[in-house]
Amino acid sequence: MAEHLLKVFRESEKRGRAAFVGFVTAGYPSLDETVDVMIGMERGGTDIIELGVPFTDPLADGATIQKTNEVALAGGAPVSLTDCLARTKAARAKGLTAPVILMGYYNPFLAFGLDALMKASVESGVNGFIVVDLPPEEGAEFVKLCSEHGLSYVPLLTPTSTDERIKHLASVASSFCYCVSLTGVTGARDDLPKELPDFIARVRQHTSLPLAVGFGISTPKQVEQVGEFADGVVVGSAICKALDAATAKVTAAASVEAFIKTLTATPGDRSKRRKISQAAAIAAPTPALASASEAHFGEFGGRYVPETLVEAHRELEEQYAAAKADPAFQAQIDEMRKQCAAQFGGAQFGGRAIRRAILFDRNL
Repeated sequence: MAEHLLKVFRESEKRGRAAFVGFVTAGYPSLDETVDVMIGMERGGTDIIELGVPFTDPLADGATIQKTNEVALAGGAPVSLTDCLARTKAARAKGLTAPVILMGYYNPFLAFGLDALMKASVESGVNGFIVVDLPPEEGAEFVKLCSEHGLSYVPLLTPTSTDERIKHLASVASSFCYCVSLTGVTGARDDLPKELPDFIARVRQHTSLPLAVGFGISTPKQVEQVGEFADGVVVGSAICKALDAATAKVTAAASVEAFIKTLTATPGDRSKRRKISQAAAIAAPTPALASASEAHFGEFGGRYVPETLVEAHRELEEQYAAAKADPAFQAQIDEMRKQCAAQFGGAQFGGRAIRRAILFDRNL
């Protein structure tokens, strides 16, 4: 499974262009059309398909993809993870050969059951996963199971990721890394970030695996620009918008096929394409699992944090720990508690205000 993905990148490199990675939400515009849409994407030139698992709160996605999730989950029979697996299997039966990555948020995967998910994915022809809100240190078991079943775990790397974190994230990848081009949500942008090539160069210092770049890419020019320094180019929101162009005479599959052809028609200019070393990407490496001591899941809960927020979350946690250990800060809290109780503990406010003060203190 992971080897299939590596092969796609190698073949694209031989053709002198970046691999084209296309995203679509399962069940959009309808569940019945999903298989044909996937096949239409491949016919249009898509090398790897990201099949979005509908989720109620896709925080990393912009308005366009959020809308597709809402449509897929509306009605009496919302599209489920089981439906995503079944549609992938049906697409394989109809001749789909492109690798399929399930992209989504952790809740549906966890609710399905991780062991059952891995087995069902292999049976359905799924090649791997991108889990937007599951940092690998929290998902060591998920990463381990992917490796055991030959499935690919694709980590998200962002411009806010530190060099140390990039090295750690890359160590758990088994086929390629998904580099987020910006710190915002998905959605088409007029221009690419000027610092994007520098970010990709920074990532390459820590891994020789293929790097695919996504978020904000929507035009043939942008696809060509990113393809000059990346191994893969990811387009999502623009593809979902292309599905809206379907009419009574033009199916969603035909519409998306035609649109993707406009993005993949240019074979690439070898004179512009930078030499990309993938010498160490001939075979999928064994993922290096995160240290259990870094994890937050367990008896006291955990965190679902998109990669763009991981560094900010770490800084907040660090400052919180320092504040708790600071006698001056604790003294200030004690004084605030006394003043709060004195001010709001009178008959006018009664015990309700005191309870609020106690709750406030506990939350600190």
